[in-house]
Amino acid sequence: MEVPRARVGVQDSWLVGEDGRPPRTWRVAGVEVVTGANCVKLVGVQQSEDWDRPRGDSTAWQRRDTVWLSPQLGIAYRVERVVERRDPLRKEPTHRAVLRYDLDSRLTYTGRLFDDRATRSARRGNSGRKRCRCCASRPPPPQLDALLKRIAAT
Repeated sequence: MEVPRARVGVQDSWLVGEDGRPPRTWRVAGVEVVTGANCVKLVGVQQSEDWDRPRGDSTAWQRRDTVWLSPQLGIAYRVERVVERRDPLRKEPTHRAVLRYDLDSRLTYTGRLFDDRATRSARRGNSGRKRCRCCASRPPPPQLDALLKRIAAT
C-alpha cells in the first residue's frame, strides 16, 4: 500500500490515485495491538461519486480497507475490506461483502528455503491447470448436460 513519504500522525490523511476509479483517502486512525504487536491502524475509503447522494439512475458503491500495519516490520498483521453496494433509489446498502485476513505466522522464508517453497507452489498450480484442461476436454456428464439444456430453455 502507498504511504506518504512525510511523517504522519493520528488523524492525518492522504489521497492515492487509481486509474479509472475515484481516489482513495487513507487516514491514520490510531495505534492498536494485534496478536501482541503494536500496529498503526490505517483506514482507506474509496467510493463512487454518488455514494453520499443516492440517485435513481445508478448503483453506488463504497470500499473501506482497514490495515493494521507493524511499522517496525513493515507488514500487515490484519487486513479487513468491506465493500458495500446500494441499488438505485436506496438510502441503505443493499449488498455487503466483508473480507478479513489475519497474519498466521511471522516466519520468513529466505534463500533456498524460499526457492523451495516457491517451486512447490508453482508445481501445485501447474498440476491444477493440467487437471482443469483434462476436465474441460471431456464431455459433461448427462446430468449436467440436461441441466444446461433446461437453463438454456428458460
